[in-house]
Amino acid sequence: MLVVLIVWFGGCRRAPSAQDDYDAVHGVVITRRADTGRMTVRVDAPNGGKYAGRELACRVTSLSEIYVNDRVRDLAAVKAEDRVQLIGYVDPREAEFVVTLANVHQSAPEPPRPMLPLATDKIDAPGAREKE
Repeated sequence: MLVVLIVWFGGCRRAPSAQDDYDAVHGVVITRRADTGRMTVRVDAPNGGKYAGRELACRVTSLSEIYVNDRVRDLAAVKAEDRVQLIGYVDPREAEFVVTLANVHQSAPEPPRPMLPLATDKIDAPGAREKE
């Protein structure tokens, strides 16, 4: 019985990890280096939490998910001055914010308007000409 209690108490505790403390930050990309997987983000004051108003060194890994205008992209698609929302954690060994999810908003021109018939144009229903 004593052995069971020792194993239970010893095995049920897990060591704390850096990944337990995830944060979400909003800001603007200042620099980006796709070759090294690094970028710097200027964190917005109202939504930045403990990083508010600071420049945050970020690392993107092979497991990071990056969405640019709701499409899956890689870090090379991210540009300086893009608005970003990041979710990640601080790696205590590197003192960097490790990005697990990045939602990037880039200004894009509006798509062309679709070519729709005008309301005054007569639209033929199927078989309408056969009746005439």
